[in-house]
Amino acid sequence: MYILLLILSFSCFAETLTYEGVATIKGKTIYIEKHRVELNSKGQVLESETKYTDPSGTLLGVLKNDYRKVINIPDHEMHDIRKKTKHGTRLKGEQIELFSQDEGEKEETKVIKNKVDKGLIVASQGLHYYLISHFEEMKVKKFPLKFLIPGKLDSYTFILSYLGKTKDGLDEFEVEIDNWFLRLFAPSLILKYHPDTKHLIYYKGLSNLASEKGEMMSVEINYSY
Repeated sequence: MYILLLILSFSCFAETLTYEGVATIKGKTIYIEKHRVELNSKGQVLESETKYTDPSGTLLGVLKNDYRKVINIPDHEMHDIRKKTKHGTRLKGEQIELFSQDEGEKEETKVIKNKVDKGLIVASQGLHYYLISHFEEMKVKKFPLKFLIPGKLDSYTFILSYLGKTKDGLDEFEVEIDNWFLRLFAPSLILKYHPDTKHLIYYKGLSNLASEKGEMMSVEINYSY
């Protein structure tokens, strides 16, 4: 009975946030993102789940994140249902394990140190939740990020820049790779946030999902709450 009361007490103070994103390429809808986020009584993120569907509602992929250890490096797993692959990260104390696996194949892993000289390490949607948790602090001219790419068992250094207010009053950020050569092939990411709610309103950049041909896609996503 005591345990039940604790569970009920926690549920009264927890909050679930749901919202959707529509990903387009040249105005054509490519997929829909359906987000479910669990928050504690202080509004801090605990876990999130994103389901990706095509316009007809067919499930394409599922991304799950657990932020209880470190908000910017969540334990996460991304399942691409069409490609039948999964990848993600596991935080193990002072180390981070990246993993990637194709169906029927042995899981591949790579371990890296959970430490950088400047900036911070981010993975999956950890960048988004760290940014909104430190919103004013992130409005510096340049902020270095080590972005984990578990699908490639690798990481790259990026620079986060605050671009200022848009014409409609949103706070705009840009994330670009910190390498002039790779920058030629990797488009920058654009994120626009509502200044009061800290809700992500717009995203432009590489998608978490590959195309039907297995190629990386650059999409625009508009979010509604």
